[in-house]
Amino acid sequence: MMEESKQKSVGSFSQSILVLNLLLFSILQAGCLSYQSSWRSGELIDPKVDPIEGRWRGTWLSDHNGHTGSLRAVATKTGELNQYRFQFGATYMKILRANYDVNFDIRSEEGSFKLTGEQTLPGFMGGLYTYEGSIRGHSFTAKYRSKLDHGTFRMQKLD
Repeated sequence: MMEESKQKSVGSFSQSILVLNLLLFSILQAGCLSYQSSWRSGELIDPKVDPIEGRWRGTWLSDHNGHTGSLRAVATKTGELNQYRFQFGATYMKILRANYDVNFDIRSEEGSFKLTGEQTLPGFMGGLYTYEGSIRGHSFTAKYRSKLDHGTFRMQKLD
C-alpha cells in the first residue's frame, strides 16, 4: 500500500514537471514570435528620419564570465520625451534565445546621445538590470549590470 502511494506521488510530480515545462516552452515561443514580428516591422522604419529608431545588430559580452552571443534590437519612440523602447533579441550558446524590452532615456550631448535604462527580468536571469551607454553615429555601446552579471552591448545601426 505504501509503495503504491509513493508511485502515485512520483507519477503526479513528473506530470506536474512536464506541464510546467510545456507552459514555459509555450511562453518562450510566444515571445520569440512577437520579437520576430517586431524585427520584420523594424525594416519599415526609415533610418534617415531618426538617428535612434530602427534596427540594430551586434553582440553582448559578459565581463563576469566571458560568455558572449549575438544581439539584435528594434528601437522605437515611446511617445514620452527622450524615451525609446529597445526590443532586444539575444542568443546564448548559439541555441538559447532571450527576448525582452528596455525603455531608455536618451539625451543629446555634444554630438552623441547618452542613454540610461533599467529592466527587471526574472530572478534566475539576474533580476534588475541597469544600463548606461552612448550612441555615436551608427554605433551603440552600453554597459549592463545585474546582481548576477555585468558586461557590454555593442551594436551597429542597420540601413
